[in-house]
Amino acid sequence: MFMLSTPSRWTRSLLTAFLFAISSASVWADDCVRGLPEPAFKAGGEVRSDRFTRLKSTEAREQVVFKSGEQLTIEHGGCNYYVVGLRYEAKTLLSSDRSPTAVFKASAKYLRQLARLKPNLSIRLDETANKLEHLVAQSGKAGASKVGFWYTYHVSGEAGLIETRVIVKGGGRTADGKRDYIDLEISIGEL
Repeated sequence: MFMLSTPSRWTRSLLTAFLFAISSASVWADDCVRGLPEPAFKAGGEVRSDRFTRLKSTEAREQVVFKSGEQLTIEHGGCNYYVVGLRYEAKTLLSSDRSPTAVFKASAKYLRQLARLKPNLSIRLDETANKLEHLVAQSGKAGASKVGFWYTYHVSGEAGLIETRVIVKGGGRTADGKRDYIDLEISIGEL
């Protein structure tokens, strides 16, 4: 004869959590776990101007002009995780080499410069720069894969928990040919 035993406390807790998740799924879908985007910079010091424009409740665009003339556009976004798009423009960011390796190196350099300015961002710019430099160093080794644009690279954390990832979208000359740019996206959350 088959008999069911009384479920353990752990099993009851797990079942309760599961039933709550099912009943609350529509509520969670509408609520964002991250806060509203806030400006990363304020005018003053190295920053000549900063314009922050809210696009939606969880999205904003920030345009920063530094006293050096360099420009940074930050796309703040994400709901269940935190996403920051960074487009950095200057007269000369890159040499004539516009390969992914050169863009990764330039990205690391400018992430470190931004980190020194202590922006109000939830991303660790130095840690991301370290990862980009590590990827470049590893790509030069025999048998290692080369770095590439639009690939997602793990920076830190653990998959399924809080993790940081970076995508180097590209780099080169702007459409008008007057400036160089690098374009990155950094995500933090349960990715």
